[in-house]
Amino acid sequence: MDLKIIGYIVLIGIGVFYLIYTIKYSLIFQKNLIYHGKLKIFHMIMFWIVPFIWISIIKALSESTKGSYQYDQKQKRESESWSDPYSPGN
Repeated sequence: MDLKIIGYIVLIGIGVFYLIYTIKYSLIFQKNLIYHGKLKIFHMIMFWIVPFIWISIIKALSESTKGSYQYDQKQKRESESWSDPYSPGN
């Protein structure tokens, strides 16, 4: 009898963790500007079906690559220096 109670407690704990984790990331993902329409709905459904695996996949795919910010900023500065005669680069 005691093992059944411990088993139920463990299952309830896993269920609560699953719900909190999935709801938390679903709310964060709703604010995401990268995914739109049917693709966003598909990802939301997958969060509920296989949350731990799918959330880690989305996090890995959504990360910016190393150095991409510096590259974008350099390109922006170079394009501004040609259009603005009073830029600090000239």
